[in-house]
Amino acid sequence: MNNSIQNIIDNGRGNALLEFLYQNISEERKQRFETVSKQRSRHITVAIENIYQSHNASAVLRSCDCFGVQDVHIMEGINQFNPNVDIALGAEKWLDIYKYSSQNAQAECYTALRNKGYAIAATTPHNNPISINELPLDKPLALVFGNEKDGLSREAIEHADYKVALPMNGFTESFNISVSVALFLQKSIDIAMKSNTLTYISESERLLILIQWCLKSIRNSENLLKIFENAEND
Repeated sequence: MNNSIQNIIDNGRGNALLEFLYQNISEERKQRFETVSKQRSRHITVAIENIYQSHNASAVLRSCDCFGVQDVHIMEGINQFNPNVDIALGAEKWLDIYKYSSQNAQAECYTALRNKGYAIAATTPHNNPISINELPLDKPLALVFGNEKDGLSREAIEHADYKVALPMNGFTESFNISVSVALFLQKSIDIAMKSNTLTYISESERLLILIQWCLKSIRNSENLLKIFENAEND
């Protein structure tokens, strides 16, 4: 479906498709899509490695959606990512999720992130990490989180550009993964906003996302897309 959408956009008919789809959702939902999409960002993205508890996987997606982070990268080298829909509350519908499932999942994910222009920050209390307050946020940054038991793999830490940690004042050395993601996002986005370095998605990206959101909200959306394509070809 994405290839069809992209072809329509490339042919200059993306706005026409969006208006066609808007006729099939409520005005309230349309306005909600418009408002939320203008706050979507790819300046900061999240990557997670081998999370195995479904409630944590779900909470991570929910936090990303709530903070306006559009992309989530998932390394499934060992554990399959399996969110609980009751906890995620549909957050996965509104995000672009990229999965890396080979034995080289970590390397593939890091390559993909760097090809998109991201610096990579491994979240870890070990290996002399810097404070989140020292992270450079003037350019795109990927925050990488490990699983509930072991944290990040050695490779994920060694091949990152930065090692970063949150300030800790107690005996426990780390937060729960879902809490950690939320805290890192809140802090990093707040810093980027205060320094006026946070960027939002472009209008062309927003158009594609709005179309995808509409299609995910409409029953038999594939048939609706075909109707539009056939009308365009007549």
